Amino acid sequence: MIVYVAGSSVEHERCAAFMRQVEQLGHTIALDWTVQVRAALAEGRKDSELSMLTRQTIAQDDADAVERCNLFVLLSPFDAPSPGCFIEFGMACVQDPFDTQRCVAVVRDVGARDSLFFGLADKFFSTAAEALEWIGSAARSS
Repeated sequence: MIVYVAGSSVEHERCAAFMRQVEQLGHTIALDWTVQVRAALAEGRKDSELSMLTRQTIAQDDADAVERCNLFVLLSPFDAPSPGCFIEFGMACVQDPFDTQRCVAVVRDVGARDSLFFGLADKFFSTAAEALEWIGSAARSS
């Protein structure tokens, strides 16, 4: 499976750890956006300092990855401002609703943000461990 993991850039370590676990289960990550976040942090760059062309390129890369994944997983953020991951969630939800090979999932750990739009997800998990167990079983059955 090709998996896109969305989450808050402030919580990039949590997202990167989840991605590594998904890879260990035998799946491919559509785009590891956390690499770019870590590089920007190391250079002291902020999104607000990026040129419009750079923003467009990054956003298009993310959108393309959301479109090509078989499984979209939103790690619902805790207190971090994170409009990007919710935009990506919306994009994933409006992909072809008749595509039975595609799944949108939300992981909402205790204390993480909630949204009525989470009702649009195909799968809902209360913990990352629960989601990983399901992803692992999907790998074993394919």
